Amino acid sequence: MTKQEILDYVINYVKEHFNEQVKEVNADTKLLSTRLLDSISTLHMVSDLEEHFKFDAEAHEVNPDNLDSPAQIANYISGKIGA
Repeated sequence: MTKQEILDYVINYVKEHFNEQVKEVNADTKLLSTRLLDSISTLHMVSDLEEHFKFDAEAHEVNPDNLDSPAQIANYISGKIGA
C-alpha cells in the first residue's frame, strides 16, 4: 500500500465518520489543533485505523504530532506499517 492510498483512505474516513464536525477535508486539514475532533473521536479513529491497517498505536504516539492532519496521520501509519 502506498502513502497516497493511505492518505486517500484517511481523508475518506474523516469525511465519512466526522461529516458533522468537518465540512471540507484535504491532506492539510487541522483536526486536533482546531478542535474539530475531540479526544473521544480521536481514540475511535485511531482504533478503527489500527484495525484497518493492522498496526498497534502506542499511547505516547497518539498525539497532535502524529494525528493533527490527514497527511500527518498517513505519514504515521506509513511508518508503522512500513509503506
